[in-house]
Amino acid sequence: MMRKKRKVSITLVVCLAMAALVVSGCISQEEEKAPTETTPPEKQKVVLGTFAGPYEDYVKEIAAGFEAETGIQVEVVAVNSDNEWISKIKLWGDEPEVHVMYLGLPRFIRGALDGLWAPLDLDNIPQAENLYQVGLDAGKGTDGVQYGIPYDFAAWGLIYQKERVSEPPTSWKDLWNVEKFGNVGSETWFDQFYAATGVTWGYAPEQYEEIIAKIKELQGTGGFRLAESYSKMQTMLQMGDINMAGCWDGRAYTFEKAGVDVGWVIPQEGAVAWIGLLAIPKGVPNQELAEKLIDYIVSPGPQLTFVDLIHYGSPNKLTQLTPELQAMVVDGEQEINSLIGMEYYWYMAQHYDEIQEIWEREILGG
Repeated sequence: MMRKKRKVSITLVVCLAMAALVVSGCISQEEEKAPTETTPPEKQKVVLGTFAGPYEDYVKEIAAGFEAETGIQVEVVAVNSDNEWISKIKLWGDEPEVHVMYLGLPRFIRGALDGLWAPLDLDNIPQAENLYQVGLDAGKGTDGVQYGIPYDFAAWGLIYQKERVSEPPTSWKDLWNVEKFGNVGSETWFDQFYAATGVTWGYAPEQYEEIIAKIKELQGTGGFRLAESYSKMQTMLQMGDINMAGCWDGRAYTFEKAGVDVGWVIPQEGAVAWIGLLAIPKGVPNQELAEKLIDYIVSPGPQLTFVDLIHYGSPNKLTQLTPELQAMVVDGEQEINSLIGMEYYWYMAQHYDEIQEIWEREILGG
């Protein structure tokens, strides 16, 4: 009997021990499952670089739309000139601080020649299929690789003050006719004026000494003025300092909306092209996100907003413009293909420093 009682006692101890282990295990598992505080994942972000002024306002509006649609944060930074992007990229090295950049064609070409841009994966930019071919071609390097996507087109023609110019100009040569038109002007940077002068007077892109000498001839008449900004040009037209100038179509309509009594025409030699391009510097950590942002920017909805705000043409064939906007901007394949000066941009990009040195010495310093 004693042995039986002992056996029962051992069995009881074992059962109690096992029960204790089970309870202990349950407690341990419950402790392991207890919720712990975790840091939420960092929000995805793309940094978008643009021009200061009206462009910056537009870009911020577009960035807000992209963020609302995708949840990807967009930080917008601005510079006064796209020349600054080239300097900044070289300073940043392998860690660019801006992931998508707005650039004019001359500076884009310069960056492509310097090997600064990342090749684009057009699978992430499906809107590329809807863009005008001339814009896509402008975004290719000499190796045929797509490094840029067009985001706008503009035409550089002649703006004139209607009250003081009774007969609208018809040719770029009218800028040199100060006896008839009075004081004339241009902006302080040379790209478009260089191209217009070359085409008008029959100089090849590489004849930069002759082109700048022709502009200096105009300056020598005493009736040539330079504006360091378009706000300054607007003031000069309002105050009578100039009667006519080279000017972008979108800027001319902006002046008109501001109450300046101006007209704008495409000279018989043609309007000088502006093609704005979006590019991604090499080494960005989030290229796919950057490409998605580019695709959004060039899609029809944001493009319509852009044209309405800035008055420059859209590169997307599917952008449906109102008749009023169509009358203001370069629109359609025929108008876009008629723009002039592209070959001058390619030459200027390859010889920018030497041309700029002569321009600053002979024109800005003159």
